[in-house]
Amino acid sequence: EQELEWLRPALAASVPRSELAAAKVEARTAGENAAAHFREAEVLSGRLAQALDEGVASRAECEALRSEGARLRAEGMELRERLAASEAEAEAARRRADDAREAERRREAEGDTRCAALRGEAARVGDKLQALEEERTSLVDRHALDSAEATVSDL
Repeated sequence: EQELEWLRPALAASVPRSELAAAKVEARTAGENAAAHFREAEVLSGRLAQALDEGVASRAECEALRSEGARLRAEGMELRERLAASEAEAEAARRRADDAREAERRREAEGDTRCAALRGEAARVGDKLQALEEERTSLVDRHALDSAEATVSDL
C-alpha cells in the first residue's frame, strides 16, 4: 500500500472513489485469500512432510522386510540342501540295509544248503557206521564161532 501512495493523487483524480473503495476491498480480499492459501499451503506442506516421513519409514520397513525375506530364502535354500542330503543319506542307509538283508538271506540259504548236505553226509556216515557195526558184529560172531570150533576141535 505504501508503494502505491504516489499513485493515489493521480488515481483519485481519474478514478471515482467508489471504484477505489471497491478496488481496495478487492485487494484486501485478495490479500486475505492469499494468506488463507498460504496457510493452507503450510498445512499441506506439513502433511506432505509427514507423508514423506511415513514414506521413508515405509521404505525402511520395506527394505527391512526385503532383507528378512532374503535371509529367509537363504535359510530355506540351506534347509532344502540339508533335507536333500538327509534324504540321500537315508536312501544310502536303506540300500545298505537291503544289501545286508540280502547278504543275510544268502548266508542263511547257504547255511541251510550246507546243513542239508551235512545231514545227508551224517545219514550216509550213520548208514556206513550201521553197516560196519553189523559187519563187526558178524565178524565178532564168526570169530567167536571160529574160536569155539577151534576150542571144540582142540578138545
